[in-house]
Amino acid sequence: MNRIYLITIVLLVIALIFAIQNTLIVSLRFLFWKFEGSLAFVTIIIFIVGFFAGWILEAGKVWKKNTQLKTIQKKLDEMQKTMNTPAAGK
Repeated sequence: MNRIYLITIVLLVIALIFAIQNTLIVSLRFLFWKFEGSLAFVTIIIFIVGFFAGWILEAGKVWKKNTQLKTIQKKLDEMQKTMNTPAAGK
């Protein structure tokens, strides 16, 4: 069996056990919004929201670094072209 499938199955079983053991209904309030749901569901939703928030915040940094790398690569290519062209008058 593929290792990725095995890891996925194990994680799904752990998530299922977590959901079964945490069925207590909790109430969340934020400003005018109120939500009631199982503790497992609320925990998983908060985890997913946190994951995407972190991913979005890091995406900007990665984009900036990629832009810098492209600029440096262009400068390097230009320098290599000038070094490879024969000097005038030689």
